Amino acid sequence: MVRAFSSCSSGALVVLLVVLAAMLTACNKDKSKKRALAELVEVIEGEATRRSAKTEWAPAAAGNTFYEGEALRTNDAGVARLRFAGELLRMGPETTVFFGKKLDFDGEIEVGEGLIELGLDFGEAEVTTTGRVRLIKRDNNMKFEVLVGKATITERGEVSVVEAGQELAFEIGTGMLVEPVSDKPIDAGVPDAAIPDAGPVEAPAGVLAKVIGKGVRSRQNSETPWERLKAGEHDLGAQAELEIKGRSTKVVLARGDDQVTLNGPGSALVNAGSEEFVRMKRGRVAGRANADDVIIAVPGGTIRLHPGKHGTRAKVDVGRAGALTEVETGKATLRSGKDTEVIRGGESATVTVKGVEVTDRAPTVAHMTLRTPKSATLHVVKAPTNVRINFREHCERGVVEVAKGRNFKRARAREGEGSAIVQLNSGGNRYRVRCYSGGTLKKRAAVEGRLSVRRDSGSRPLPKGAPNNTVDADGRRYTVLFQNNMPALTFRWPKAPQSGGYVLHVQPREGRGKKRQVSTSKSQKSFPSGAFAEGSYDYWFTGGGGESKHSQLSIAFDNAASTGYLSSPKPNSPLDGATVRVAGAAVEGWKVSVDGQQLRLDRQYRFDQDMPVGRDGIAIRFSHPKYGVHYYLRSK
Repeated sequence: MVRAFSSCSSGALVVLLVVLAAMLTACNKDKSKKRALAELVEVIEGEATRRSAKTEWAPAAAGNTFYEGEALRTNDAGVARLRFAGELLRMGPETTVFFGKKLDFDGEIEVGEGLIELGLDFGEAEVTTTGRVRLIKRDNNMKFEVLVGKATITERGEVSVVEAGQELAFEIGTGMLVEPVSDKPIDAGVPDAAIPDAGPVEAPAGVLAKVIGKGVRSRQNSETPWERLKAGEHDLGAQAELEIKGRSTKVVLARGDDQVTLNGPGSALVNAGSEEFVRMKRGRVAGRANADDVIIAVPGGTIRLHPGKHGTRAKVDVGRAGALTEVETGKATLRSGKDTEVIRGGESATVTVKGVEVTDRAPTVAHMTLRTPKSATLHVVKAPTNVRINFREHCERGVVEVAKGRNFKRARAREGEGSAIVQLNSGGNRYRVRCYSGGTLKKRAAVEGRLSVRRDSGSRPLPKGAPNNTVDADGRRYTVLFQNNMPALTFRWPKAPQSGGYVLHVQPREGRGKKRQVSTSKSQKSFPSGAFAEGSYDYWFTGGGGESKHSQLSIAFDNAASTGYLSSPKPNSPLDGATVRVAGAAVEGWKVSVDGQQLRLDRQYRFDQDMPVGRDGIAIRFSHPKYGVHYYLRSK
């Protein structure tokens, strides 16, 4: 049977289809806007996996979000941190968390004061805490441990106060205190009596902040309004979110002798009940651990500063590429997922969601050892070179800083007990040693100097003859350099007028030179090696009724040239024994030594002796009272 539809019926059908499509779109739109219940902040150790109701278990990573009906679990070595209902939770090994309107789990979790917000089922008991607790749930049994602060448990009108170090075991709605750590009695209450006075519950000390500058505001959580903080000291309460806009503004947070300084602009979270000192969202922070570990949480991981013997100082810059961490002194442990790296004073690394990348690791092998020279030139086979600076004569523990410029604002630092290994590049390198005193690194340097690195193995023989140089009386300035022999000089007057004789005038400007007036039949005059001492001179010619232009001459030692020659040991030769043959020659006036022991020189200034090999190799020292110190390196 064929039915015919009127135009009105056809239009109604179209309207119905449009309405159904709109409803379907709205439904999908509402689903796409479904709010996540939780977020995985980081996987601290081991592995974590996730699943929904329709999927298998798959690897989980920091930044994953979870919706109702989904779950997250850790393996037998796993530790993870997640955010639920505005609270930070720590999951222990072999733990599964099920996400819904209320939190359910099997395993071990840690949480702070927001215990009530999680909606956990404690049977007939009501639990509140002013610190941090650990919950261990297996099947229908739960154990409640107080880690920091106190907890109050109310069940059937009875009140129990559990302090740090004590535990409470639950069995389907009934409670019983177990394993009290301290001898302090716990009042569990009397049945059918009035609720006993358990005394005031002490809240943990709030977060104390000192604001320096302008442009700082704080709030307790995302549901509370922002409050501007003026310069001065503030008690932020148990937890707070901070936002710093001023570039020169600082917020100093302190816990006893430990301290963290937030440098604007940036934002961070602080919680008095958390093991984390601060959780950085973005910006720069400087941490100082003196008494306890200072934990700085960053996107993707954590940075733990260890107090050690002399404390730890570190700077962290949280940006898009990760959290760049530079340890000034001490030691820090950086974690991200499965990656764990330990860096020490002068080293740096970057924490990202993908892992930890060490960007500057201190050298562990030195090519030579020096005892804090004031100034020296290092002749090496390859550059850069690693040098162990021995500063034991100044202090037991200290820091060696190396800079290429005039100041140490961008210096690279290495610390150590009695010595530290630094890497020196070709050219000039300024260095200084700062010592610890009473656990504090002194600002003033104990010793400082300049080390110049040149690629010169010293295997090229020294020149035997004197250099011969010609200088003109043309109004210019001339510099003549010498190595082992003073130069032979020829003075010349170009385009001199015709004359039967000339007079050369030489006037010392500085140095030990003598004033001279020398007659000559030609417009030039030659002098043998050694006729002129090192220094500066003015010179000119007269003759033929005229006078040449006055010129200047400087005679100086060539500090860039080789001051010695080594025939043994050869460059890159193995130094396997306890001693090695050291042979070669020096320039006249220079002394040669190895580790403080002077070598014997013959009349031709040659040396040939067996010398002990040091910890890192052997450094042959050439010294001159006027021209300084040069080291020729042979490393192991």
